[in-house]
Amino acid sequence: NSQNTSTSTNDWNGNVWSNGWRLVWVYKDEETLSEADYMLPKITPGTLVAENVTKALYAEPQHLSSLPPVQMFWYLMARQLDGKSQPAKSGYKKGRLVDIPPVPGKHIVLFGHAYDTYGSGLDPSRSNYMTKLGEFVLRQKGLPIRQHGTWPKRQLQAYLNSVDFQDKVEFQPVDTYILIYNLGYKRSRRLRCQWYEEQLFWSDGLPGTNRNMEDMSLSYVVYQWRLKGWLSSDMSEDMETWGERMLEEPSEESSSQYFVRFHNQIKSRVT
Repeated sequence: NSQNTSTSTNDWNGNVWSNGWRLVWVYKDEETLSEADYMLPKITPGTLVAENVTKALYAEPQHLSSLPPVQMFWYLMARQLDGKSQPAKSGYKKGRLVDIPPVPGKHIVLFGHAYDTYGSGLDPSRSNYMTKLGEFVLRQKGLPIRQHGTWPKRQLQAYLNSVDFQDKVEFQPVDTYILIYNLGYKRSRRLRCQWYEEQLFWSDGLPGTNRNMEDMSLSYVVYQWRLKGWLSSDMSEDMETWGERMLEEPSEESSSQYFVRFHNQIKSRVT
């Protein structure tokens, strides 16, 4: 009967594995979740998994059909996010014995993409830039443009007032349809916590909700990190391979280096 079927389904939830994946289904849809809860899988996945889980992949469900093969992500997560440290050693260079300095460990704590806004008509010099960018983000997600009463006007206006587009620090629209996290590092948690707090701060519903606008809040947090000098974007070999380096405070000196990388801009999924 239906009661036995329901009980059986509940027993299976979270207890089905396949190729390293655990299947968990949620009975409530997105609209019934609170603002604080619906963001957890995307922004703070570490709160939902065991402490020994080191990496997490997030993909927006409406774009699953356009994702690359899952094997590509396995390879990326296993081989491309971390570089092992190497101790100092001696070696020969041009026939001479020289001291080779140690190589620090390197870790990409957040891997994602940047939006390709070329040809979109977005103009940072215009007063409606943030509003138009918000509309652009929703179109990429395949979502309708919201009416005035449900539009996060205060958030977007605050960003417009805060960002100096004439400054050398870039405001880069971040695309969050695919994200890979290195969960085990303090700097990774710090960035994700600030993103979560920024998104939650503007989600009070007055005068509108910012649900599905996580791209905007992450773009702003990353911009603030650049502005404060917490992200270094020097055009070095590390920048090309690893991304922007997280700069630590003197009290946080580490033998490893940590990076945020937004991959080459992808084509807009919706025009």
